[in-house]
Amino acid sequence: MRDFKQFQAFCCGNRNKYEYLAFKGAFDRVESYREYNRNGHYMQLFYAIYDFFVSNPTLISRAGTPAFDISEDPVLFDAWSNFIHDDTNDADGFFTESLRKNLSPACAGHRHGGGGWSPIAKILFPTIAIYMNA
Repeated sequence: MRDFKQFQAFCCGNRNKYEYLAFKGAFDRVESYREYNRNGHYMQLFYAIYDFFVSNPTLISRAGTPAFDISEDPVLFDAWSNFIHDDTNDADGFFTESLRKNLSPACAGHRHGGGGWSPIAKILFPTIAIYMNA
């Protein structure tokens, strides 16, 4: 399951299955991520969030519907912050330093100003949670 292509295929195959239209939008964005030149953003965040949920399976159910602002859930936010601030969590597919540099403080990162990965993270947290529960 820790394969971005499998995740993309899941999103493509299920975009009309879920009740919330926001999920359809999230699935559509994953399917067409290359059109927005966001390859690295989506893949790094997919692997990081997936590994985060593997390390913290009880938090999967806390991911709300897209777009979900993790700063609104202190338990999820604190666990995610600890995860991306611990360089021992670096893994194949992502580096915690890249995450911290490209995520805003609302997603436990250090980036200020526009252009970061936080909007993508807000979409991927709940989408990956659904994928992992499927």
